[in-house]
Amino acid sequence: MKQILSLLFLGSILFLCSCEKESIPSENQEITTEERAKPCFTANKFNETEDGCCLYNICTQSLTFGQFYIMVPGQPLIPLSPETGCAEVTVCGITDVTLIEIPASGVIEVKPDEKWSNGCTKTLYCHDREACCESICFDFNLEPEPQGLCTDFAFTLDGDDTCFPDGIPMTVNNQLPVDIPGPIVFVEANSPHGTVELFAADEANWFFEFCLNDLHQENIIEITFHEFFCDTDITVAFDLLQPDAPFHRRCD
Repeated sequence: MKQILSLLFLGSILFLCSCEKESIPSENQEITTEERAKPCFTANKFNETEDGCCLYNICTQSLTFGQFYIMVPGQPLIPLSPETGCAEVTVCGITDVTLIEIPASGVIEVKPDEKWSNGCTKTLYCHDREACCESICFDFNLEPEPQGLCTDFAFTLDGDDTCFPDGIPMTVNNQLPVDIPGPIVFVEANSPHGTVELFAADEANWFFEFCLNDLHQENIIEITFHEFFCDTDITVAFDLLQPDAPFHRRCD
C-alpha cells in the first residue's frame, strides 16, 4: 500500500513539473498583446443654422470610463455628456473634428490648439445648399468619328471644390451611400431633333448616343439629373455640334 501511495505522489510531482515547464515561453516564442483600439464616434447632422453652419449630434462609441471631448478648430473643447456620451457640435464648411479622452484616473491639461492623436478624426461637411447647387456645371466631349446621323458623346459634371471636394459622383440610380456629398442621378435625356440614349456610365461620365431624325441644322440636347444634396432636378441644354458656343451652366 505504501508503495502505491509513493508512486502516486511521485507521479503527481512529475505531472506538475511538466505543466509548469510547458507554461514557460521559450526564447523564440513570440508573445502578442492586443492593442487598445482608438475611441471613435458617430456624427449625425440634424439642423442648419441661419449663418450657413450645421448642427451635428456627436456620440462616442467607446466603452471606456474617461471624460470625452470633441475638438473643433477655432472652438473651445466640447465635453460629451457622461450620461449619454453625446454632444451638440456646430460645424461650418469642411471641418475635421477629433475625439479626445481624459482618463478617469487623473486630470490632464488640454489646450484647444494642441493636436491629439488618442482618438479618431472625421471630416464633417456643411455648405450653403443653394450656392452649391448653383455651382454645378456640365461639359461634353464628342467622339471623333460620327456614324452617319448618330454621334457618341461623353457628358460630365463639376462644381465648387468646397461643396464637392471629391468631385460629383454620377450614377444612373440612387443607390450611392448617403454620406457621399452631392450624389447625382440621371433622370432623362431628349432632343426635339432626334433621339438621345444613355448606353454607359461611371462615377465621372455618362456616355450617350445622339441620332438625328434628319440633317437639321440645330442639334439641341436636354439632359435632366436629380441632385440629392440640393434635392432638386436640374436640366441643361446645349447644341452638340457647336461645342464652343456659350451655354448656361457650361463649365469654364
